Amino acid sequence: MQIVEINASRWSTVEQVYGAIYDALGSPYTACNINALMEGLYWDHAYDDFNGTSHCADYKVKPPFRSTIVGTESAPKEIVDELKVIEECLADAHRWFRKERGGRDVEVEFEIAIAKRMTAFQSPRLAFTRITMADARDVFAGITPAITRYLTWDPPTWEEYRALTEASIRANNPNQFNFVVRRRDTNECLGMAALEDATQPAPEIGLWLKETTHGQGYGREVVEALIAWAAQTFGKESFTYPVATQNTASRRIAERLGGTITRTATRPKYAAVIYRIPAKS
Repeated sequence: MQIVEINASRWSTVEQVYGAIYDALGSPYTACNINALMEGLYWDHAYDDFNGTSHCADYKVKPPFRSTIVGTESAPKEIVDELKVIEECLADAHRWFRKERGGRDVEVEFEIAIAKRMTAFQSPRLAFTRITMADARDVFAGITPAITRYLTWDPPTWEEYRALTEASIRANNPNQFNFVVRRRDTNECLGMAALEDATQPAPEIGLWLKETTHGQGYGREVVEALIAWAAQTFGKESFTYPVATQNTASRRIAERLGGTITRTATRPKYAAVIYRIPAKS
């Protein structure tokens, strides 16, 4: 199933909702309300497919597909309400077609889903949410060669990053937690934080923040919040924090939080020191 992302952050009218959906599908048609959308998506495609005369070739994006609506946090209420109507109508239509086909899956399937972010925990300035595909574009935009200088990986292409993120979400490892870090006041994506292998006595933590955030105290705030959440959630007393030897800013964070060096390590791109940071400094 193809995944189509549609960004609602700049919409101001309901008409733009339908125009954006059709544009995302590469459709030569237009729609201005739910009835027109349903006719274009289901009746032109699925109904004609029953009769062997599908018009799917008119669309650049071929069914089946799933479209995820992102950016709804800043969209007007009337737009969010309209999106909920679209979600419900398409779900009803899919169930109807499936019933008509005797319970078999519908070959021509259309889904619209409003991306929902649930905050896992917060700090005074930041919100931490489990990553979803709705976050992928925002996160990817912050990845630069300067950011990955002290990371074990290099900047990926969008296609590579998208595939890796999808695979990670599908894997749903119960002991690994990848959080998107956003400002609470503006919802700006600042980077990522992670907790690795929560079953270990001292789980590993890590983070990266985009270049424009550096020097504002966000790094320490992220580490403190992540440790506080993990200590409360898993009952851990300390955490492992690997840092490149030359990454003085990250080393200062560890040391100011009471971290001590337990060993050194050689990583593919750099030499590292491994800190142990207590849950309460």
